[in-house]
Amino acid sequence: AERQQKLSRGANKWVTMTPEQQLQAREHLSRFKNLSPEQQADVKQSMQKFRDLPPEERKALRQRWKNMSPEQREKFKDRIRNMTPEQRKAKLEQWREKRAVHQQNAK
Repeated sequence: AERQQKLSRGANKWVTMTPEQQLQAREHLSRFKNLSPEQQADVKQSMQKFRDLPPEERKALRQRWKNMSPEQREKFKDRIRNMTPEQRKAKLEQWREKRAVHQQNAK
């Protein structure tokens, strides 16, 4: 039943996507399928962590991504891809700490 609901939501979203968005989704899925099972699990875990963030935090992260130039995005992706899982985890903690300090200073 839950799987059926997910498929239905996905189908509803698909029909509202532009051809460019559909192409991008196909490319993402293709890259995902080529990952090892461990990498797929890491991606799923990261996506769940993102979903678990408060809505305002997700919105802020999306906005920061939108504000990056394509070159900045590629540079960022390359940097992340070249890190070990331990380095990624450490960097994420660093970013979280910076964000917490920034949010405290904004109050």
